[in-house]
Amino acid sequence: MLTQSRVKALLDYDPIKGELRWKSRGVKSWDTRYAGTVAGWKAGRYFHVSLEGSNYLAHRVIYLWMSGELPEQVDHKNNNPFDNRWSNLRAADYAGNNKNASKRSDNTSGYKGVSFVKGNNKWRARINVNKRSIFLGLFDSPEDAYAAYVEAAKKHHGKFANFG
Repeated sequence: MLTQSRVKALLDYDPIKGELRWKSRGVKSWDTRYAGTVAGWKAGRYFHVSLEGSNYLAHRVIYLWMSGELPEQVDHKNNNPFDNRWSNLRAADYAGNNKNASKRSDNTSGYKGVSFVKGNNKWRARINVNKRSIFLGLFDSPEDAYAAYVEAAKKHHGKFANFG
């Protein structure tokens, strides 16, 4: 099990830049190559770092480094998974992390929570809350539907609300 003291022994963290860097280990061959360099690599949507034979998501290691805790999820407030500045990270559960999702890549309305209903020639607003889709109404414009979504997101998603 990874601990804060072990992480701090191996890595330095710059909370302004959001970078983990390898510390010196007192072994010339290792220090010459790695000490002071950025630890980890980009893979898929996140930075990863390998510690003691296991791979970890860098933002989770950073959260442990800073707080001593490892929550269920670590959320990137601005939704940029490569922005690991401390001011951009917060503890979350699975539901909270999902509330902070951006609009889907297949969205055609341009607004999160808004879609066009051909049969009615109207714009539908809906939001997901506790694994349920809540219908917010049909509107004449996508802007009106989006306004309804924003209000519902503020109410149901609180600090995790992401408006798209």
